[in-house]
Amino acid sequence: MPDYELLFPSKYLRAADLRGKDVALTIARVAVNEPVVEKGGAEKKKPALYFTETAAAAQRNGEEEKRLILKRSCGNIIAKHHGKDYDAWPGKRIVLYSSPEFHFGKPMDVVRVRDVAAPAPQPQPQPAATEPAK
Repeated sequence: MPDYELLFPSKYLRAADLRGKDVALTIARVAVNEPVVEKGGAEKKKPALYFTETAAAAQRNGEEEKRLILKRSCGNIIAKHHGKDYDAWPGKRIVLYSSPEFHFGKPMDVVRVRDVAAPAPQPQPQPAATEPAK
């Protein structure tokens, strides 16, 4: 089912981007001072996560790479499973999911982190083709 929110593109990962599913992603890098324009036009610096999979999708589609503005609650879960040294997070896997919550007195879906994801599947070597006996 198409989500109304997807009619308005964003460079940030939103609950609508997850389409109601748990999404396993690989952290590519942590940006410490991502410039974010807040409501009212004020710019703040916030931590953000970039992912291997969103970078690949952006390159395929010719779009800007999506990133996740890291909220403290999500960062706490990542730190619990992958350690507090965020320089060591690239290459680690996490699961994003959508959670209904109240913000500013309104119900909305937000992105949350669920524990850790299984390692990304590695391509398996294919056996060499054998020639038929003559």
